[in-house]
Amino acid sequence: LVDDVAPHFLPAGGLLSYEPDLPPELTSRFGESKLPPRNLRLSDQLVQDHFALVNHQLAQLRSALRLALLLNRTLVLPRFVCGLETVTNFAHRGIRCLGSNGCRMALPYYCPADH
Repeated sequence: LVDDVAPHFLPAGGLLSYEPDLPPELTSRFGESKLPPRNLRLSDQLVQDHFALVNHQLAQLRSALRLALLLNRTLVLPRFVCGLETVTNFAHRGIRCLGSNGCRMALPYYCPADH
């Protein structure tokens, strides 16, 4: 992309990035047809599946962070995948804009790291 990169963009120890392992058994459990007709509850299997997917990715992130620290490198965060929109902010069915024109999400989806 760019041949001459400014020094402040090059960390002293270099960079470390990784591609997360996302097994189909964790990513194929989601979809609009699996959303309940009511607000989600912590005990719902769909919520448990979401946490299993996120926790799997967090374990990889912890390993990568440890390796980056040992190698004195800056860790580049990967794209994270979530099974549901945030389930902690307020009650909803899993997708906040379900059925709205131009606002229909497909699950799972790439979500922000602070999700």
